[in-house]
Amino acid sequence: AGVHSIGVSYGMLGNNLPSSSDVVQLYRSKGINGMRIYSPNANALNALRNSGIVLVLDTGNGDELSRLAGSASYAASWVQSNVKPYYPAVNIKYIAVGNEVQGSATQSILPAMRNLDGALSRAGLSAIKCSTSVRFDVIANSYPPSAGSFAQGYMADVARYLAGTGAPLLANVYPYFAYRDNPRDISLGYATFQPGTTVRDNGNGLTYTNLFDAMVDAIVAALEKAGAGGVRIVVSESGWPSAGGFGASV
Repeated sequence: AGVHSIGVSYGMLGNNLPSSSDVVQLYRSKGINGMRIYSPNANALNALRNSGIVLVLDTGNGDELSRLAGSASYAASWVQSNVKPYYPAVNIKYIAVGNEVQGSATQSILPAMRNLDGALSRAGLSAIKCSTSVRFDVIANSYPPSAGSFAQGYMADVARYLAGTGAPLLANVYPYFAYRDNPRDISLGYATFQPGTTVRDNGNGLTYTNLFDAMVDAIVAALEKAGAGGVRIVVSESGWPSAGGFGASV
């Protein structure tokens, strides 16, 4: 499985931010052909028109998620407001139905995806696939990678639903957090793609030279165990703290 494209998540929590059109221009000037935005921001969506940038569009969490889960008509109006006016001039590829949803709200993910997929289909937009973006801690037993399995029952249902629609699972994969939480067993070099560390997984016969690949393969193993081995993985976030932190200089 190769990497098809690399994108950058466009966060808007901050001050003195450049305009959306400047951000899109920056992406284009650097050859960045994928973007994720965390809510249907009209300025960003308008700036993306005819840019050729492939977009992952988040619904947002909280009330939005529960409303989408509870009402097919609300899902239909969401599509009419946030997708229809922009597509296909904006190349929306996936809709992330919730980001790192926790606790009881996880029960809204599957019905919200169903309602949105139905609304997209009725609007003639079934090329756009719904998924959800998960934290890596949905995986239990991530070492060795072949031992990976889903920690919570709802994830197996989500995985099998994605297998049926052909959508990928969106996963936030941060070697940084794994390293920070267990620096005794994980070397900094292994977490930062430096050569010199090899980890053999006798369960799948593979050898890993970096933590990122190992984490992704733990998700692969969990999908297989859930009966959804055909579901692809799109890494929807990763990174290392640019402002500094444990094991990270500014």
